[in-house]
Amino acid sequence: MPDPKSEKYLSLIGNLDLRVKLDDVVREDYKYYPALSMMASKASYENQAFLKTTVEDNWKVLNSYYVNVIILSLND
Repeated sequence: MPDPKSEKYLSLIGNLDLRVKLDDVVREDYKYYPALSMMASKASYENQAFLKTTVEDNWKVLNSYYVNVIILSLND
């Protein structure tokens, strides 16, 4: 049985779309915010361990304050 608190555990929504990396879109591009919104919407269904790994390793947010803000806002 998978551990629901594991950093590799995915919800049903996460299993429907396995992408976790943000597209290579620069912030000034009109595609940036729709891509970010889509990833954040999908990530909101995942657990804190998965979010922490995704935000730090794939989204490259390294400031611990911002990581915690993102995780807390997505889990509300």
